[in-house]
Amino acid sequence: MDRVANTAGTYYAYLKKFTHKALLSFHYELIKTIFSPTECNSYLTDAIELVKHKNYDILYLDLPYNERDYSKYYHLPETIATKTVPLPNGISGVHNHKYPKSAFSKKETACNAFLDIINNSQYKLLIFHYSDSGIIPKEFIFSELSKQGNIFDAYCISKGYTTTKKNNSSKHHIYWVIRS
Repeated sequence: MDRVANTAGTYYAYLKKFTHKALLSFHYELIKTIFSPTECNSYLTDAIELVKHKNYDILYLDLPYNERDYSKYYHLPETIATKTVPLPNGISGVHNHKYPKSAFSKKETACNAFLDIINNSQYKLLIFHYSDSGIIPKEFIFSELSKQGNIFDAYCISKGYTTTKKNNSSKHHIYWVIRS
């Protein structure tokens, strides 16, 4: 979809004029089925509700870590998956959707949402990705994940998103939690 999207950045806003790439043809291709004795599923639902009803060998969480409304920024894949028509709004054509902003994207609710998802998850191994520049403080994350089991932390420095020429880098952590 990135190769033909007539949107800025992460699908957030529609461009006023069609770019060259937006005029390229687009077609669906079926992914070759991989047969496995293990059942695989995908879900379009609230993550906190989903984890309450399943047991996982490995649970990977990559939560929003800033106040952007991800459902607006990343709506195009979901729009295609649900076969809905996006409703452009305003000058920039931002997708006008009916989804509430994630609790993970609000300073006043992010820590409680984090507690809700980790305390209601049943897993053997949790892999959690988060940025030091995120809403939830690193110390809080480490403290709460330590209560879940043995915790390991690795990180890398990466370039952060910026709309200016300033150097913006952030530390991204991968936390592993092994339940004993």
